[in-house]
Amino acid sequence: MPSVSIFKPTVTRNGESTKSGVWWMAWRDEHTGKPIRKSTKARDKSVAKQIARETERNLALDPYGLVVKKSKPVRWCDLRDEFVEHSKLANRPATADAYAMSLKQFDPVVVQKNVHEIDIAILQNFVQARRKMMTKGVPISVATVNKDLRAVRAALNFARERGYIESCPSFKSVTLREDRPSPVVIPKADRDKIYAALEADGLELRVRPKQWWFVLLVIIEALGVRRKEALAITWRDVDFERGEITIQAATSKGRRHRTLPMNEKLVGVLRQHQPCEAEIDPDAHLLPWDKKSLRSLYDDWHAIVAKADLLSKKKVLPKHFRSTCGSELIEAGAPTVVVKDFLGHASVTTTESFYINTGSSLRAASEAREKRDNEQRDSRKEPDSL
Repeated sequence: MPSVSIFKPTVTRNGESTKSGVWWMAWRDEHTGKPIRKSTKARDKSVAKQIARETERNLALDPYGLVVKKSKPVRWCDLRDEFVEHSKLANRPATADAYAMSLKQFDPVVVQKNVHEIDIAILQNFVQARRKMMTKGVPISVATVNKDLRAVRAALNFARERGYIESCPSFKSVTLREDRPSPVVIPKADRDKIYAALEADGLELRVRPKQWWFVLLVIIEALGVRRKEALAITWRDVDFERGEITIQAATSKGRRHRTLPMNEKLVGVLRQHQPCEAEIDPDAHLLPWDKKSLRSLYDDWHAIVAKADLLSKKKVLPKHFRSTCGSELIEAGAPTVVVKDFLGHASVTTTESFYINTGSSLRAASEAREKRDNEQRDSRKEPDSL
């Protein structure tokens, strides 16, 4: 029996990508296997669900509208493929790819089982098997295992919505507890070493040239943007007159525009990086990147860190320039809600938990408190009698 799900597709309006205000339905044709999409013409989610259920009932009837077809058990491999296809319609390509990668890790545990056979025991076996796996001699991290579990849970919820199973097993007991280290802040001295390494002789980079890397790191440090957001910036997004850069909604994880102020260092770097006026293509990217993944960046990054003599220190990654930006904004006195908007987060909780290290701010707050106490103590002293 075909099962109908609802979603909001991404549409383009005035050159900008945004979510449609109308809910759509999606299902797979029972005979051809092709995906079908149809608008519910409803903006209210509850109304759209009612239309989807009515569509399901109509699809389940035989040509005479008398006999309801019985649904057959769905195999895991079929559900996985159907869920990934649906995810490509409803989510960003990177999200669908991440789902597909995580779900493939689940295949060896379920083999050819039907979806309704997946229970807590199978999930526990999956967690144990993943924890024993190694990547380049390093055990799979707890965070990676939990990410895979979230993908499996999303697929099973999708199966429940489509009527393949009545309920999902609880993931609470199999989700691993993660230790959350404080966000990494790269000291200014270490950042200077990295920039100096990019200007030093003898550094050989295979993926991108030194200037490309220098501009990328300065952008992330100054604006706190994500790496993919930095790679998506075009010359049209740069406004030298106002000293601002716009992060387009279509290239942002949060799907929202952000206009961020540039500091003097970034303005100077981009002025030097800018082609001559006659050769400027407004739609050209500041940092051309034609690869699907960012993985190949790290071949260059390891060489840069080694040249900067930082291998013996705590692991430093390009994304840590982003958390450094957020932490320094807090240290400079910016409210957390402002830092949230600066970094493009949906909630302050994400900003506080993963992108702000208040270590340096704690010392400054302690010193300010001590200074205030001393001033109050001095004010209470009686003036010396003449």
